[in-house]
Amino acid sequence: MKRNVTLRAACCAVLLGVLGAATARADDAFCANCYVGLRLGNSLSSLDSDRATTELQQQQGGGLSANVHSNSIGGVVYAGYQFLPGAAVELGYLRLGSGSTSLNGTVANSPTPALNATASNISGYGNAALLALRYHFEVLPRLYIDPRAGFYVWRSSSDIEGTNSSYTHSRVGLGENVGFGLSYRLWRGLEAGAGIDVYRSSASNQFRLISGQLEWRFGKS
Repeated sequence: MKRNVTLRAACCAVLLGVLGAATARADDAFCANCYVGLRLGNSLSSLDSDRATTELQQQQGGGLSANVHSNSIGGVVYAGYQFLPGAAVELGYLRLGSGSTSLNGTVANSPTPALNATASNISGYGNAALLALRYHFEVLPRLYIDPRAGFYVWRSSSDIEGTNSSYTHSRVGLGENVGFGLSYRLWRGLEAGAGIDVYRSSASNQFRLISGQLEWRFGKS
């Protein structure tokens, strides 16, 4: 009985090994066109305190000012598939930093409209899901340029503090992205580079991400 169990286990192991090898061979062609990477750097918002104050006063009248505070660390973790020579589609998890705004001044009635207006103006910080097209072009041996463009769905939560009240505003939106990168192949599928991307989350707020990049291309290993 023990021999039968051992034999069956061995047969199953061999069968699974054969199936695994066949699947690996079938996947090789697909994986050869795949890559993964990380971009990490400085995320700069176009909405500073002066601009936030101007937009707030245009919407709510004079007497109020806004102070914007932001965390400038941003980046994206991504995976891509090259469907044509040089042309690829990417999916990524994007982080555009965080921000908060404090309001100074007095309002005649409820502060809620002013808080709502400010929260809408500074939306776009936080996390996002990115879908982009990219062209990876070798201009010199091992040296590549990477123009890219796409869309992203962002979700931000803004914490706004007034003199006697505070307000948390969550919002979801659709933004567009354009970027350009330069990279160098160090070894096999490993590439390092730098780039700049512009993410437009709303009419009031867009971000410029200046980042370093590490990327691994499976077909080069």
